[in-house]
Amino acid sequence: MPATSVALVSHSTGPNDVVLQVGDYHLGWGPDMGVTGPEIVLYGDGSLYAELFDGVRDNQAVRSRVQAKLSESQVQTLLRPGEEVPVDPTMNTMAVDTFPILVVSASHRWEVNDPQAEPFVTYLTNLRNMVRSYANEGWVPERWVVRVYPSPTCTVTDAPSTDSSYDAPVYPGLLDQFPIGNVDCYPAP
Repeated sequence: MPATSVALVSHSTGPNDVVLQVGDYHLGWGPDMGVTGPEIVLYGDGSLYAELFDGVRDNQAVRSRVQAKLSESQVQTLLRPGEEVPVDPTMNTMAVDTFPILVVSASHRWEVNDPQAEPFVTYLTNLRNMVRSYANEGWVPERWVVRVYPSPTCTVTDAPSTDSSYDAPVYPGLLDQFPIGNVDCYPAP
């Protein structure tokens, strides 16, 4: 019986080309004007960075910041499941106190209203598990977007906030877009 070949997912290959992303920057969202950033970013050259949720301790979200340099085979393993998600799935209803989650995989882009609904709950769970299995090094971001509550201003700095609800790491491909200094906080659309 001949071996079955799997079609490769076409993607950009540059070190700043985002080929997979879960989440986006929201600077000043919700009633407390929190700050969030992407959870997972994979660049075309196989550089993977993630800030993965590990639970809550002392009323603070606990996250692991990890990185890895992936082979093309591993990149394909992360991108291939995105090819199986419907291009225009039913997105369900978004809660009034949140925002859609941006999901990008190769040439696909979704704004997911309810990440607990199919097909995204299974897709995102599997994706997070694969990222955890690949990302074997700690990642210390060079910069952070920080908002000192209740200030209306966000600042790009070289250190995180003492409150994880008010900071987000700047991913390496975005350092030029987030220079050290003040940046406008804005509510999510």
